[in-house]
Amino acid sequence: YTEPVEKYWREFGVNGKESVTIEQAVSHRAGLMREPPIYRSIYGYLTGGKDKFWDIGYNWIANYKPDWPAGKDAQYHRLSWSWIIGGIVQNIQREHISDVAQKYVVTPLGVHKEMYLGQLPECEHNRVCMIEDYFKIWNNNKMQQQQTYTQ
Repeated sequence: YTEPVEKYWREFGVNGKESVTIEQAVSHRAGLMREPPIYRSIYGYLTGGKDKFWDIGYNWIANYKPDWPAGKDAQYHRLSWSWIIGGIVQNIQREHISDVAQKYVVTPLGVHKEMYLGQLPECEHNRVCMIEDYFKIWNNNKMQQQQTYTQ
C-alpha cells in the first residue's frame, strides 16, 4: 500500500499525483473526489459504448489535478473511486477490473448474477439506484436553513 500508484499506472503520476500512494488512493485520501465531466462521459457511452465510457473516466483520472495534497484530508470519492481502483487493477493485472473480479471473486464464491464490478449488464439496470448530487442537496439544505433563520 505504501508504493506510489504511478509505479503501476505510469500515466497517473502527473499534475501533483506523483507521490500518491495506493493506500491514499483506495482510502479516499488522494484529493480526487470529483467525477469525470458527465456530458463527455455520456457522449462517449452513446457513441462508443461502455468501453469508451470507461476510457474517458480512466484518462480523466490519470490527468486529474488533485483538489488537495494526498493524505491531507479524507473525503469520499463517490464516483471517481471506481476509475481509481479500476485503473490500478487494470495496470497491474492487464485486464479490466470487471474481468479480474469475475475471475478471482465472483466465480470462486459462486455469486454469478449477484455481484458486478465495472460493467453492469443492461438486464440488471433495474436493480440499481441513482446517486444523488450530494453537493446540490447539501447546498439546498443550507439555503433552507438560512431562510428559516431569517424568517
